[in-house]
Parts: sequence; structure tokens; C-alpha cells
Amino acid sequence: MEEEFEKLFAEYDPDNSLSSCPLCKSQIQAEYNSRIDGYDVVCPLCKKYEINGSTIGFSERPEYSGKLHILSGVIREANESGLDKIEVHNGNIDELLNSSCVPVSRQERMDIVLHWVEKRQSNFGVFANIVPRKDYPIGYVRDENEFRFYLHALVEKGLLEQNRNNDQYKVTFEGRNHIDEINRQLPGVLKDMLDKPTLRSNDKELDELLLDAQKKFKNSDWKIRKDGLDKLWKAFERLKTLEGGKDKAEQANNLIKKAIEEQEFRDFIEMEFHWLTDIGNNTNIRHSETNKFIIEKKEYVDHLFYRMFSLIHLIMKLTDRVV
Repeated sequence: MEEEFEKLFAEYDPDNSLSSCPLCKSQIQAEYNSRIDGYDVVCPLCKKYEINGSTIGFSERPEYSGKLHILSGVIREANESGLDKIEVHNGNIDELLNSSCVPVSRQERMDIVLHWVEKRQSNFGVFANIVPRKDYPIGYVRDENEFRFYLHALVEKGLLEQNRNNDQYKVTFEGRNHIDEINRQLPGVLKDMLDKPTLRSNDKELDELLLDAQKKFKNSDWKIRKDGLDKLWKAFERLKTLEGGKDKAEQANNLIKKAIEEQEFRDFIEMEFHWLTDIGNNTNIRHSETNKFIIEKKEYVDHLFYRMFSLIHLIMKLTDRVV
């Protein structure tokens, strides 16, 4: 992935009016994008994103002082996860800053860095090359020194091993156990689908909801999994509107018709759509009224997530929305 970004960085025409990253201030390559009246950015630290022209000066606003590294982290993590480029505009800056992926404690930052090092390893036990001056945004930290602090803390805790005096690290056996404690043990097929998020709808809001739901559902805290279930239900409602139609019901029917050729199986899927929609309407998944059924057992949360995610995955796969 690093080679891909280096190639993109080198290929951009350097003759442009945006020369430094509004988030991390690094030298960038930017190409004008008329669709957003802004720029497609390739940054050596944040990686790829889009920024609206009227938003470029937002980093000078007092309310965002000391928060730019968080935006840089959100965008870098989205790139590392394979999401389409995030568009930064005046309407979503606060939403990005308050995204559920943003760590709120030192321990959460350490866990993110540990996970990331593991992903950089070609195999367990093999050292991964880390470049702190370029990689620090993944830890949602302000600079290279703070990133090194977390790397050294992980080494001191015995969760990472450093290769002598260079910037090569690998997850230790204790680190692997710690990762297993953070992540729940999921059924094999579901774990594969969640570990490799491949659902791509070309609808940014839907893709971000799905990624957020998948990430939350792997957490060992069932209340966080419940939040993931809520996100998944919002994704389901948005998925229904991807195809054309005069209203949401017709759009959903057109989506099912596009996915399922056989009428007999289509009838089953339509019933599944209606059943899951009714659950969302009559429980506290989508509503907070006092007359709604309260889902307060982790077994219910897990069952509904499995069923809903399986349906969404099927529909998106059969409509060519899986990469």
C-alpha cells in the first residue's frame, strides 16, 4: 500500500494552487476537482482525501485548534481500511472529529497502534518496517515523538518487540493475546467478512456506516456491539434507496429484483426485508419511545447483527457492490 501512495504522490502535476496539507501541513500533490469545486489530495502522511475549496482555510479557525491531528487520523485510518476517499467539507468536519473510530484514551491509542503494526507484518513473527515521521497519523497523535512514545510503551509492556536500533517492530506472543482479548472470537465465515471489509456501494454515507458497524461489532463490550447494530440498521435503511423508484418501497423492490432473478427466492428475501424492517420499527434499534421493545441481551444483539449483516452482504454481492 505504501508503494501505491508513493506512486500516486509522484504522478500528480505539482503545478497547483494547494501545496500543503490543511491537516498536517506536509507538502502535498493536489489536483483540481470540479465536482466538489475543490481538490483531490495525496498527502504522504494523511494519504488520499478530497477537500472542498471553501473549506481549505478551516484549520485556522479557533474551534479546531489542537484537533487537526484527529482529522488526519480519521482520514489515514479510512485509507488503511480501503474506504473510498473521504471528502472534507464544512458540513462534516465536526462529524469526522466525533467519529466513533476516534480514540478517547491513551490505552485506545496504544491498541490502535498495536493492531496497525500487526497488519503491517507480512506474517506473524516477521518484523514490519515503520516510518514514524510518515506513519504517526494512524495513532491519532500530534507528531512523530508522540507516536514513538506509544511504540516504546508497547515495547515496555512486552506487546511489541523492536529490532535492535531501527524502526522495525513486530507483535509479540503477549501482544497477540492482548489483541485476542480486545477482539471477540466470531464465527469463521462472519469473522472473514468483518476482518476484510469489501462492501463498496459508492455511497460514502452507506460505506462509512457499514465500516463503523463492523468495527463496533468486533468489540467485546456488548453495549458497543449494540451501537454497531444501530449503525447496521441505518445502513440497511440507506441501502434500500440505492436503486431508482418513486418512493422507498419501490426503490427497495427494485433493489431486490436486481439482486435476485428467481421469483421463489425473491419472495423469501422480500419477507426478510419486511421482517427486519418491522424489528427496526418496533424495538429500540431505531427508536427510543417508551412503548418500544428494549433489546438488552447480548444474545439478541448478536443474532440480529448476524441476520442483518448476512442479508446486506448478499444483496450487495449480487448487485456488484463487493470488491
